[in-house]
Amino acid sequence: MAKIRRPQIFITALFIAIAVGTVAIYYLIPRSSRPTIDDIWVVNLDKATDRLDAMMEKQRFLPKPIQRWPATLGREESRDSAAADGVDPVITKSSDKETMKRTNKVTRIGGEVGCWLSHKRLLKHLNTLNVGPDFGHLICEDDIVVPTDFISKWNTTRQHVPCDWDVVYIGAGGPLGDRINESVLRWKSEAKLANLGTWCYLVRHRALPKILEKMRYMFAPVDVQYYRTFGDLKVYIMEPSLLKPNESYESTTDRH
Repeated sequence: MAKIRRPQIFITALFIAIAVGTVAIYYLIPRSSRPTIDDIWVVNLDKATDRLDAMMEKQRFLPKPIQRWPATLGREESRDSAAADGVDPVITKSSDKETMKRTNKVTRIGGEVGCWLSHKRLLKHLNTLNVGPDFGHLICEDDIVVPTDFISKWNTTRQHVPCDWDVVYIGAGGPLGDRINESVLRWKSEAKLANLGTWCYLVRHRALPKILEKMRYMFAPVDVQYYRTFGDLKVYIMEPSLLKPNESYESTTDRH
């Protein structure tokens, strides 16, 4: 019968313990680092193939490949499935009894509901990914203008964002915040309404559970709900904006 080599077994076990510990430290212990774009998601309706084609042409000006996220078309969503993701039927049902009998689809504010669900469902998906806590998810809508020098501007501007960031807006409408340097504002929620738009924002992976808790139920359009609930997060705004919406595009949400 062969003798068991205890020292060899001990060394092997120690090596495995160190390897497992290293992985656990990487994934579980929060660290501080400047924001990075580690993946890019474009929210796009199935019917808006022209917008997706235009975005794919701009991919060479972005630091990572584009991944498409299918947007929710509000008026085609059932009230039951919307309710399952936090949109109460009181918000989506028609005031007309005959319409209520005829359909179970969202019949009110379909554009706002569709946009809200699109972003929440993408956030839920991102939260399931097996990536590190500092992994940066860039969420874009399909109407942004991407300048040819975006990567160089991003690499410069991101160095001015504090390492404690949870969310970084690459651009915002009516930006409100304390200017901390020539490129970045620290988010403020003191005005009645500000920091609007969800056309392009970066989310740190470890912040996703906190954001999803704030998005448990819909009580406002997605950008307004962010503004009303993000006060306790570390949110920064790049100002001037590095990415802006294409003003020449006709809104698709108005037709949902």
